[in-house]
Amino acid sequence: MHFVFEMMFTGTPAEELLQRELQEEAFEQRSVSEPLYDAIITEERALYIRAVVTEVWAHSDELDDIIKRHAKGWRLNRIDRVAVAMMRVCLCEILYIPDIPIKASINEAVEILKGYVDPDVVKFVNGILGAAAREHDPNVDKRPKRAAGKLAGKPAERPKEQAAEPETPAESVQLAEPVAPEASAEPATEAPV
Repeated sequence: MHFVFEMMFTGTPAEELLQRELQEEAFEQRSVSEPLYDAIITEERALYIRAVVTEVWAHSDELDDIIKRHAKGWRLNRIDRVAVAMMRVCLCEILYIPDIPIKASINEAVEILKGYVDPDVVKFVNGILGAAAREHDPNVDKRPKRAAGKLAGKPAERPKEQAAEPETPAESVQLAEPVAPEASAEPATEAPV
């Protein structure tokens, strides 16, 4: 989310940003203000970060169109920038990273945002992401939950509603072309995700 936020403000291309920021020294500097960066950059984490940041960079217009479509009555430039960065990350996971279940993406986005924005903004984001998820997969709320385990299969066959996360965030990161929604779902103000 931090890297996507930075790209939004600086216009720095994904590859240039990743080259600079996916270094131990850069993480050490960021760890002064963000404990998250105390974690070691494993190969799996680096793959996940690289996949998300490059896909968000490549598809930011599409991701923003989805946000605008579901943010009824709001212009994108009036929405909190941290919230927009987090929604871009989550929508990127939903559309382009089939190994991450949809509900897990939304839940993680909401939990992360709680540390950065007001509760009303968190609810607003949850509603937008829930509506976008239902547009992408109208059955996302209707499927039974499955046990945790390694995810496999084609993007359309993945267990999108699985609540548990993969063993590592980037386990078998595979980029996929988004699947066009079969039907438009009416957005709610707050999704039950």
